[in-house]
Amino acid sequence: MQIIEISQFQAFRRSVAMVMQVVPKELRYVTILTLLGGSSPAIAIWLNKVIIDEITRLLSIATRQNTIALILSQPLLLSSIAGSLLVNLVDYLEWARFAIAD
Repeated sequence: MQIIEISQFQAFRRSVAMVMQVVPKELRYVTILTLLGGSSPAIAIWLNKVIIDEITRLLSIATRQNTIALILSQPLLLSSIAGSLLVNLVDYLEWARFAIAD
């Protein structure tokens, strides 16, 4: 058997091609999950910005309504809070999974 000299990029391309042949569905799942996991900090920052903007807007109205009723009547604020909680929960579960694995 003859040893072939190839660059790191060629070795990477061959590896990815081999993985795509053997387990294409799992490679897609891993790629999607990696992209989602990597974008979660940016999503969390954006959701926190939306929450702060909506609360500031509501405070500028200066109404004397019940605070809970006012928050429940704002769908953008509610969805941002729910999204922020979901992103933080997913990050925590991912962290806990790795902490338990060690």
